Amino acid sequence: MDRDDIIKRQSELEALRLPEEKLWRETAELIRPEEADFAGPKSPRGYDEVFDSSPIYAADDFVGGLFGQASSPAIDWFGFGVPDESLMDWQPVKLWFHQVTTITKASLSPNASTFYTSIAPVYGDVGCFGLGTQHQEEDVGRQRIIDRCIPLKEMFIDLDAFGDLDTCLLYTSRR
Repeated sequence: MDRDDIIKRQSELEALRLPEEKLWRETAELIRPEEADFAGPKSPRGYDEVFDSSPIYAADDFVGGLFGQASSPAIDWFGFGVPDESLMDWQPVKLWFHQVTTITKASLSPNASTFYTSIAPVYGDVGCFGLGTQHQEEDVGRQRIIDRCIPLKEMFIDLDAFGDLDTCLLYTSRR
């Protein structure tokens, strides 16, 4: 895809999500006022219009609970394997999955990645909008993995007929 194709596809995806943006904006005004502007790059917005902070505190509790129970570095929250127990009992398979799990966990550690600091805003978007997006890439020169929460207003997503991810575009300015 060249630049014009990407911009055209982004316009199509903007049109597809336009009906949802009104609901997202109204929800964000109550729960995440800093995310209430879906019309492009982030604009300054404060909390002066908030008349009840209960939803904001509830969203913070949701993020904390999800982080603590689903992705805390203090617990074993994931591992790899296969459903066939007889295959998992075979020592070479068990050893391979253990090694892969150990390597993957090490790739998420703070000295290799910003995963644990960037996942909380993703959970915040999930709690508010039902969808959160995160971008990850490898910085080969520094031997690090870069994780970044992508605000929903900057992400344009489309699914195919089977419900699988078809298109994922970050916000592009039309300059």
